[in-house]
Amino acid sequence: MDRVSGCRYYLTEARRHVSALPGDAYGALVRTVIGEVAEAIARRDTARRASAPGAGA
Repeated sequence: MDRVSGCRYYLTEARRHVSALPGDAYGALVRTVIGEVAEAIARRDTARRASAPGAGA
């Protein structure tokens, strides 16, 4: 499995469980990150996400 295929697998798993997220700011953050990652995968963009831990440090 290549990196993109692996990412797609984990993205699919994340989407399957998104309904378990709370309706608060944390849940909104995770939903946003899932969307950002989905877009990046579609573009095959490997740049570090602004939401990545340690980004900008």
